Amino acid sequence: MPDETIHAERLGRGREAALRCGEGGGPAGSVERAFVTGQWALVWIAAGRAELRDAEGRRWRLGPGQAFQRLPGQALDLVRLTDLRTCYLALPAACLQAVQAAGLPGAGEQVLTAGAGRDWRPRFRRCARALRAAPPGRLAGCLAELLALAVDLHLAAQADEGRHGAAVDRACALLAEDPLRPWTPAGLARAVGLGHHTFRKAFARRTGCAPAAYRLRLRLELAQRLLTEERLPVAATAERCGWTDPLQFGAVFRRHVGAPPGRWRSRHR
Repeated sequence: MPDETIHAERLGRGREAALRCGEGGGPAGSVERAFVTGQWALVWIAAGRAELRDAEGRRWRLGPGQAFQRLPGQALDLVRLTDLRTCYLALPAACLQAVQAAGLPGAGEQVLTAGAGRDWRPRFRRCARALRAAPPGRLAGCLAELLALAVDLHLAAQADEGRHGAAVDRACALLAEDPLRPWTPAGLARAVGLGHHTFRKAFARRTGCAPAAYRLRLRLELAQRLLTEERLPVAATAERCGWTDPLQFGAVFRRHVGAPPGRWRSRHR
């Protein structure tokens, strides 16, 4: 099924006042480079898998039941790793502002888990049919229905987050206490009282990465502090951060931080 908008209508003037709701998809391996828009879009994954990348370099591996937001003014890249099928809606930025003002958790996050054990497709389709058939005078009612759908997706994500978020926070604290300890995902899961599969999904959803990548980030942050605050030589920094080979440390540092350790330190003195 090609990527398509089932219906698009406008309230007021200009592109950013459009209401959209529908279903889409794309071939494996394709990349959608998002243009920056003033609208708020919410995309729920019905099938397939994808990787989401934001402008700050964070990445999320997403699968069925998860959702992501295109926040106004923020660019995202979506890589379709397998045959992806999504349901989506787009609303004026003022709708997001209202949701944020109401204090709805997750309103500023990129990724939500809003459909574990649920299929939201029938509701998306009902909203899309209503929007497609609505005369101009009924568009305000359609806007209310679309906003209610968006709010319910957030509330579903909030319920899921409440079950597992505290356990993930404990796991992050354990990793931060000793970034050099070689935790395994299974060991972390046992330490915080979750099953391995549940833990991996909850950890990625809350942090945007796997436990190993999170631990690597902590080690690199430690290396940056040692280079700038304690002014350790690169080889000593590598050893303190768990690398026995300074060359390997330098390659990993450059790949993730953007410059070799020595050059990075000279820029941040």
